[in-house]
Amino acid sequence: MTKVFLKSGGTIRVRDSGAVKAYDDLPAETYTVKFDERAGEFYLEQIENFTLPKKIYGKNVNHSKRILTTSDERPGSTGVLLSGIKGAGKTLLGKQVAVAGRAKGIPTIVINKDWHGDEFNSFIQSITTPAIIMFDEFEKIYDYHTQRKVLTLFDGVFPTRKLFIVTTNTERDISEFMQNRPGRIYYNFEFNTLGQDFIEEFLEDRLNDKSQIPSILKYTQIFSFFNFDMLSAAVEEMNRYGETLPEVLEVLNIKPENRSTDTYKIEAVVNGEVYTIDRSFANFQPNRFEYTLWTDCDMPKAIESVPVSKNVLEEVAKVTSDGDSYIVFDPTKLESFDQTKNMFTYAVEADGKVVKLMITRNDPLDKWKFHPDAF
Repeated sequence: MTKVFLKSGGTIRVRDSGAVKAYDDLPAETYTVKFDERAGEFYLEQIENFTLPKKIYGKNVNHSKRILTTSDERPGSTGVLLSGIKGAGKTLLGKQVAVAGRAKGIPTIVINKDWHGDEFNSFIQSITTPAIIMFDEFEKIYDYHTQRKVLTLFDGVFPTRKLFIVTTNTERDISEFMQNRPGRIYYNFEFNTLGQDFIEEFLEDRLNDKSQIPSILKYTQIFSFFNFDMLSAAVEEMNRYGETLPEVLEVLNIKPENRSTDTYKIEAVVNGEVYTIDRSFANFQPNRFEYTLWTDCDMPKAIESVPVSKNVLEEVAKVTSDGDSYIVFDPTKLESFDQTKNMFTYAVEADGKVVKLMITRNDPLDKWKFHPDAF
């Protein structure tokens, strides 16, 4: 094989002729960014292309089409933030966009190190081919201070067109200069938990015993979040042993989780009248069989404000010997879940009466962004 001489600046490198190719456009493959310390320059290294599962559930398919269509029609760069809980489909959506982009001749460049600065920005912008630039788990790669140093990359002030995809498990760790700034980040898709339509479609496809679907849907609604990994493993185990969801959760590495920032408002509905018991329930502690909410309020006094027999509310309202107050819910008594209001409704029966308890979940930190240098 003959040799060729490659000149870059004042440097000449010897290469096999068959190993060297020149392209007018970057081939539609998947790459990551590397830095040559000796040459003092950035370069791309090809990595394995993304693959997708046989079937995609939920809204990801429509989201993927929308992202690519918008990116194609906009003259400059487009930023997309995919935020929310782990395992809910953020990375999968990013991969879908990359796979669909590759089919259209668009390469993907994965950023997995905190590259920043003028040289890095210039390198990315020197790639004149329209490309997808993916930052997976952005907040783990770039800390809060380093994020500011890559903001100009998203500003779209450079002439080349890029589609920036940023995923994060914790949106509040993303710089406030990237939020509410559609000039930098045009889309923000939130993945808070698997939707009931997603779970139901998956269960219809994968679960052997379809009679368990209604109970599973009720059970998963109370979780602060329920991700795809949890659902997939639970269904696999249920099919293998013919067990119920609570039974497989006894042995699987799955425990209901909550977000520590969640608070809950508890209301009782009696004869159409709404009575607020407490607005500050916190420390949500779910397990396989019940869900416990702890509060600082005086529970016995709060219950007295509701004009029904104490037996009705004492079925769920408890007080420890130390005087701590909490409410315990049996997930099988969940009557409905309003996903828009994030409100659960339980039907509690005692003394021949039915009282509806409404629990509205709120994450106050969704509205506030805290950073070390803010204090």
